[in-house]
Amino acid sequence: MALGVPNALFERSSVPGSLPDDLDMDAVRAFIHLRAERLLRQGSLEEAAVRVGILARSGTTYQATVTGLCLFGHQPQLFFPQWGLAVVRLNGLSLACPVAQRIDLEGPLPHLVDQAMEALEGLCRLGNEPQADIGAEYARLALREVLLNALIHRDLRLSGRVTVRVFDDRIEVWSPGGAHLGNTSLEELTQAGGLSLPPNVMIATAARVLGLGEQLGRGMVLLKNACARFTSLPVELSVGANDVLVSLPSATRHPGDNPQQLS
Repeated sequence: MALGVPNALFERSSVPGSLPDDLDMDAVRAFIHLRAERLLRQGSLEEAAVRVGILARSGTTYQATVTGLCLFGHQPQLFFPQWGLAVVRLNGLSLACPVAQRIDLEGPLPHLVDQAMEALEGLCRLGNEPQADIGAEYARLALREVLLNALIHRDLRLSGRVTVRVFDDRIEVWSPGGAHLGNTSLEELTQAGGLSLPPNVMIATAARVLGLGEQLGRGMVLLKNACARFTSLPVELSVGANDVLVSLPSATRHPGDNPQQLS
């Protein structure tokens, strides 16, 4: 599991100490039914899971793979603590401000998205369309898209956790691992889209099969369009060598506003 190992090999690698019981095998069966149903007709569930990269053989036994734990593990953070997700509400506009609430989430990737969205529903006002949700701060679609991108495309081998920071005037979603842009500039990606080069190709493919993503390179375009229906303030994207930070502006609170006047 060294950093030099290509991601596809890392994603298929077995996790020492893991067992098939560490996975929700009913969910694994449902996934294989969608991904390659014929494999279930040709042999055992375990052998089918090996073929699709969810399990790996270890001698005469089976172990969960990185992909299997990430997507279907009962508690994958027992093996990889960094795969959790933190949601924090800060009273103010910077990380130096007091922490009002902190929520630490664990579980497989699909559950992390659902739990994070549930937590954010309690911390800020989410909406679907501005006409129907007067006073909503953030587009629910945009926030879910950012969360999915952060969890699906993060570098699974880095020690940092995906973190959602709720400030008075914005929500920031930080994820470890730089973006893979190929020959496309950051500006081109955010304006036109069309580029899909997932660093975790097996997890991204599985997420598509599960209906969590498209792999069409439309994520940033859909995100910006969803936010634009709520506010004219821009979505900000910062890409470093080892991390990605997406900042979604509040539609009702702006930099410099007095939080006491907004409560």
